[in-house]
Amino acid sequence: IAYLGSLSVNDTLSPKFKSLSAYVNEYDAYVPAEGKIDITAKGPNSSFTVILNGEKTTGDITSIEPNWDSNGEMKVKIEVSRDGYKSRIYTLTLHKQPEGKPIILTQPSDAVYFENTRRGDNLEILATADGTLSYQWYENTTNSTEGGTPISGEVGKTYRPKFTNIDM
Repeated sequence: IAYLGSLSVNDTLSPKFKSLSAYVNEYDAYVPAEGKIDITAKGPNSSFTVILNGEKTTGDITSIEPNWDSNGEMKVKIEVSRDGYKSRIYTLTLHKQPEGKPIILTQPSDAVYFENTRRGDNLEILATADGTLSYQWYENTTNSTEGGTPISGEVGKTYRPKFTNIDM
């Protein structure tokens, strides 16, 4: 079966495609109600063909005009094929982004860090908004979203904890 290698919508939606066994065929993304929508859909390599809403893509950005239905949604059909493989169809549902408030698309995943090593992944948040997003990471001595303290200078969408001393 043919499958997607990557998918991006306005640089906000970036699901991970690990292999053929990733049988997720439907994706959702929130986008501004006005203006063109940039979609990039690629196969795992150049031997795959990707057709986005009936048009063959080259893996570059395809800009489409929104055509919202009465629910404020728009469906985009993505078909992936390759000679000798069964083609696969994905549905990307675009939603009008609510005005005024950001939407968190992906919360940071759990991660493990080791003192005095560089091992461990960055924590990352994925959000969208109809304006410019700003970020601030917080630290807390308890497992709570209440009462945290801002981490000085950590204002990006990614954060890598720094360890100097860990109490055990």
